[in-house]
Amino acid sequence: MAILPRVISLTPMDALRVLVAEYAEGDTTFANRLTPLLQTLRRHALPVLGPLLGPGGAPKGLRKLLLAQVARFDWPEWVPYIQAGLLVEQDLGTFDEGCTALGALGLREAMEALKTLQGARSGPDHQTILNRELAPYLVQQPFAHYLSRMLEGSGNPRLAVQGAKVLAGLAEAEDLSALDEALATGDEVVRHLTLRILAGIPGAACSAFLANLVAATANEIVDNETLLELLHKTHALARASSKAELKHLVCERFEERAPGAVKALSDALARPAEESEGTAILEPLRAISEGHSEAFLLESLGLLIENKVARFSAFHSETTDTAEARREQLNTTLDALAEALSRRVVRGFVETKEVIPTLVRPFRLHLGGDAFLMAFLGLLPATETALLDEILADPDHRRRQRCIELLGNREDDAFTPFFLKAMQDSIVDVGQLASHFVSKLPSGLPALMAQFNSGHFDQIRRAIWAFGENHTQAAAVPLLEFIRNDPKDELLVEAVEALANLKCAEAIPTFMELLHDGKPLALQVSLASALGLMGKPQASLGLLQKAPLLKHPQVLVLCLEGALRGFPGFENPLPPEHLPALLSLVERCCDDREGEGQRVPAMLAMLELYTFDQGMYEKLKDRFSDFLFDMRTKANWDRDSNERVAAVIKELGRRSSSLALLAKKEGEIKGLTQKLGEGGPPPDRTSTGTA
Repeated sequence: MAILPRVISLTPMDALRVLVAEYAEGDTTFANRLTPLLQTLRRHALPVLGPLLGPGGAPKGLRKLLLAQVARFDWPEWVPYIQAGLLVEQDLGTFDEGCTALGALGLREAMEALKTLQGARSGPDHQTILNRELAPYLVQQPFAHYLSRMLEGSGNPRLAVQGAKVLAGLAEAEDLSALDEALATGDEVVRHLTLRILAGIPGAACSAFLANLVAATANEIVDNETLLELLHKTHALARASSKAELKHLVCERFEERAPGAVKALSDALARPAEESEGTAILEPLRAISEGHSEAFLLESLGLLIENKVARFSAFHSETTDTAEARREQLNTTLDALAEALSRRVVRGFVETKEVIPTLVRPFRLHLGGDAFLMAFLGLLPATETALLDEILADPDHRRRQRCIELLGNREDDAFTPFFLKAMQDSIVDVGQLASHFVSKLPSGLPALMAQFNSGHFDQIRRAIWAFGENHTQAAAVPLLEFIRNDPKDELLVEAVEALANLKCAEAIPTFMELLHDGKPLALQVSLASALGLMGKPQASLGLLQKAPLLKHPQVLVLCLEGALRGFPGFENPLPPEHLPALLSLVERCCDDREGEGQRVPAMLAMLELYTFDQGMYEKLKDRFSDFLFDMRTKANWDRDSNERVAAVIKELGRRSSSLALLAKKEGEIKGLTQKLGEGGPPPDRTSTGTA
């Protein structure tokens, strides 16, 4: 079978653009297809979707559908796009939906946008809508009142959101301590609402506060992971040996900080049980312990010193459950903190260069989730080449691929050198993704052309590969010139495959000239496959013409398949004068000696034969029936091949019968027309025309 070109799968950003371009009024599936893309891309989707919210940006139905997504995907980055559209929106219904979307965000940015609109849209209906959405932001009670409402959290989510709306516009730097306490004591809903408020408080103090929270949360995650490792290590220990192992772990942990206390502990545990000091020996270490992991070690050792083995087992299980729950909570918190800092950069509250050092340590330690990666890489400047090199050196290829995707979604031309390096990745899919993003950038094509013309084998190879994978039409002429200069055979093969992907019709004469038995088999296969993939009559007839001069069975069957691709239906059938050459090629492919096992692919290829020659279908049907009878006697014949070949024979017979029926009808019609006189049908003599 022909080698089909590899096609790069759409990135989420590509898929979003395709989905938006395909939107049609009344499409009930659009929202369901949009949701998973928004979940994947998050705020990176807004450069594509945001401009559509203006009056001339998209059909009214699409704009309303996007506004309906704001409440679910409540990102502050929606605000400037919605505000810009509502400032000039003429349709009152759409204006209402846009204001509702702003109100649903419950953020300082949304409140400020609504106030701006209140000053700009003076119509009574507009004012009524704006007053409705601004009402929840009106301050009628002190800060503590709204804070207490927000602290209801998951117990009363509606009241918590109402309180958070007011706090979003009311909170200032002096309220940080109260919000810090809310973060420490509140549930998941409270933490989420508090971090959204913190992201919008102006001033350097809030930025520093969030940066400190990031560092503290990262430390907690590291400590919790250490605790989980200790729990795993001690879980399988026999209880008889747990005490010795825990003593070793405690000594190892505290040796540098408290060598005297560690020695005293070792000496005490070496004495007989009746001389033991009990858990009092651990008190000096408890005084300097840090984090949950060290607390676990000391508490566990204390329980075993007191021979409370059952309590130790229960404590171990309880700690495991708590640590696993804390892992998810801490990583979620780190994600939200990183997003909050990122949004402060977007709002101009803090410089990128001040935030990046805060996020580098968690990034290097692989802390947080995808939201953290998105926030960090959404800020990372292209000038941070050392950090970019660390991404390419990451041993986890899935993480490398995700980082490349997130940086590529920014579509920032400054990252072209990074993507050129990423193209060299040892994992094909990673390099392919980087190549895809290079093709989107303004300087991507010049950079690839520079590699193509560098004279270095590896760089030329990567550039050719990128041209083919990205279907870079501007590279067709340089590639064709490259082939005509007859370079090394392996690069020639790749250049041919790239031009085949580009469907470059100008390459057909050159391919035909190169296709002969004197070339290496790999090049012959590549040329025959490329000519077939062109799907042009010129290429297909050229393959029929070249086939008698070729010998390799693998090349012959590619010629047969390619000869039919230029004539894809009865509206464009294979010219009858070329049928003898096609039949000869079929016989060669099906011959046991000359075809060498290509009989089945050759017969299957004949499903693509379209001709009005009934005799051709009859010949092939009879010939294939003979082949099928012969192949059924072979020991290696299988049922699947039998059914596929039988289906081909049946289809050839059906087409033959259809053409025979058409010929019969044609004959009947011709016979009737011959009975008519030259002047047409005889006149109607049933009426004389007299009264």
